[in-house]
Amino acid sequence: MNRYSLAAGAAVFVMTFPALARTFDEPTGFRDLAWGASEKSVRAKLKLTNCGSSDLERDFGTRRCASGPAGSEDGIRIGDVWPETVFYFRDDRFVGWAMSYHANWASEMRSAILDRFGKPELDRQHPGALRWQWPHVEASWTQGAQSEYLRVVVREELLRNEAERAERIKKAGRGF
Repeated sequence: MNRYSLAAGAAVFVMTFPALARTFDEPTGFRDLAWGASEKSVRAKLKLTNCGSSDLERDFGTRRCASGPAGSEDGIRIGDVWPETVFYFRDDRFVGWAMSYHANWASEMRSAILDRFGKPELDRQHPGALRWQWPHVEASWTQGAQSEYLRVVVREELLRNEAERAERIKKAGRGF
């Protein structure tokens, strides 16, 4: 999938839905789980599996846990969709979540996303991506060839993650 088809997909996402009249509140976590909740409390409510260290190149926080398998009672369900969902933690505190789903579910998921977050803006730094911003949280949506991806992360974690990546790049550059 090339850069132009990604940008076109994002533009269609934005234009498909008219401007929404109501205001949208900043996400306070995931469903009834608040930002800052302990990993233990999140795991107790969602029965998370596959917990381990985060991959700092693609994840957030220092630990990540996946929800139960799609279609199982431990999985996350949005309408008829069972997205793959990951939760991020730093210092034993819930700092973000992400979900991916097959493109076949795009219409249903896009409706749910817009209903929850409102109309996004185009992300000028990442062609084809959409972004929602609030004072303490940022959400982004991207489209791939076979799937779509939504992530919602506390802004403080985004800044910390960016600084950690920059430091790793700086250290790697010293090796030359």
